[in-house]
Amino acid sequence: PDCVPAVVLFGEPIDNAVVGTFAAEDLPAARLLLVAGTSLAVPPVSHLPAAVAPDCVRALLNSEPAGRCAGLVLPPAPGARRDVWLGGKIDETVARLCGAAGADWLEELAARRGQMAPASAAVVSEVLEPRH
Repeated sequence: PDCVPAVVLFGEPIDNAVVGTFAAEDLPAARLLLVAGTSLAVPPVSHLPAAVAPDCVRALLNSEPAGRCAGLVLPPAPGARRDVWLGGKIDETVARLCGAAGADWLEELAARRGQMAPASAAVVSEVLEPRH
């Protein structure tokens, strides 16, 4: 499956044209939307969860539930399958997700440790520890 990474760090400018193209061309075909570390309160990013198909799972990786103004139903109702909140620290959550997805995903994440902040690289190393 294709993975279309779109990352905007806090304080970076957002190109509205790029966001619009991403929302119109890529998001309607998405089966999973991962949203990490945001309140989803500021347009145009706050509109992105609404651009996915109704059967797309929308997962928020954040320390607390957010996104009500973006249409996310969080915290999710028991048994809910569309909107998912994965609470906690983002680097730990991503490492756990990669571990659950399989060894290939975790090894890919591990190969990128040199590009991470030291604390995040340490988290990935901790998750890898039981596997090696």
